[in-house]
Amino acid sequence: MNELNNFGVGRISDFSKKFSAISTYLGYKKFVGGKYRVLLFDSSSWIIPEIKSVLKKDQYEYDSISVHHLNPENKKLTLEDYLQFHKILIKKLIEFKPDCILTVNHAAFDSIGLLTKILDQFKIPFISWFVDSPLYIFKNPEPQKSNLLFLFTWEEAYVKRLYDLDFKNVYYLPLACGHEKYNDVTPNEEEINRFSSDVVYVGNSNMQNVNDWSNEYYNTPELLKLSDDAINIQINNPEKQMYIILNELDKTKILSKFEEEEKLRFEAYCILKATAIYRDHIVSLLSENYNFKIFGDEKWKEKYEKYYYGSVDYYKDLPKLYKCAKIVINTTSFQMNTAINQRVYDVFFDNGFLISDYRKDYDTLFGKNVIPTFKSKDELISLINYYLSKEDERKLLSQKISDIIKEKHLYSNRLLEMFTKVKNNYHE
Repeated sequence: MNELNNFGVGRISDFSKKFSAISTYLGYKKFVGGKYRVLLFDSSSWIIPEIKSVLKKDQYEYDSISVHHLNPENKKLTLEDYLQFHKILIKKLIEFKPDCILTVNHAAFDSIGLLTKILDQFKIPFISWFVDSPLYIFKNPEPQKSNLLFLFTWEEAYVKRLYDLDFKNVYYLPLACGHEKYNDVTPNEEEINRFSSDVVYVGNSNMQNVNDWSNEYYNTPELLKLSDDAINIQINNPEKQMYIILNELDKTKILSKFEEEEKLRFEAYCILKATAIYRDHIVSLLSENYNFKIFGDEKWKEKYEKYYYGSVDYYKDLPKLYKCAKIVINTTSFQMNTAINQRVYDVFFDNGFLISDYRKDYDTLFGKNVIPTFKSKDELISLINYYLSKEDERKLLSQKISDIIKEKHLYSNRLLEMFTKVKNNYHE
């Protein structure tokens, strides 16, 4: 990416001037038709099929551009890759004339602001919906700022942090559920045998993520102590943001020696490791007490081979698993201090049953004490024992929650809210 980073401000200006004539051609009014016209950046995010399913409905007209090759983890990306994509984009803008562009997790944005310049030139509102932490996705936020950029985040705590970075249009938008996974959810005999259990845990161990994000110098005595202390506090205080914990603990100001990007990386490392340790604690507890199965990455197999039943496909397997298991246990990543993760919606949508660790959004989105949640291991054990013995009550509660989701928490609800908010706040 050095080629991209060395492109230079002057050349950005030259690049945008090339399209000034085209931009006048694109000076059409936005949001004036009866339907929202949406150009989707088609990436590898798990949420994209759900978004496509909604955009195919009558109240939308949509087109898409593949951005799979612009994955920020792709170390081979060059300036030419971005320039070729921008040519395709400009052609699509001329042909389709969208009201707005939608991407997930900021896919296709470059680190020096080329895309931002083009969109500003053409006066196209651009929506980026973060379903992972934006702070770990932004490599260099400054060149990406624009009055036409609308940021939505599934975690309310990130709204303030993005405002603090001087982004102007930032909104909270939680996850939801869609119908894309539920076309055929009847498990066969083999699947019933594999997925059936009193208690099931589905999820990533997070250990590979910890390894990927670690650095050698995190092993210095000072940083080891700082990360260990922060992780311990995080596990016991899930609604407290990690950067606040680190700031309170960092008495010697060791993190002040880090560049901002490296500070964020260390914060991410601590969050990932805290999540991994916490999940292991819960899985260990479940394996000792119940007829129990684990589904997830192979790192689980190293410690829990007896209970490990392999990985599962999000669309093909999970809906069937949720039908077969009596109780699914959900643990929330510590990058989500208040938010509800996707699994909660998915399990209840098709009348499965789930018990989760507590987050504030359960009360906000579903009402207090509607979804069974725990704040301690004792509470978790008590809830499992109770609902294993109350099958009828389990089914009634599952149906109640499913009805709430289908009324209020579908991706069709979320996207309509998103586009309406952009329309009402968009000014050329």
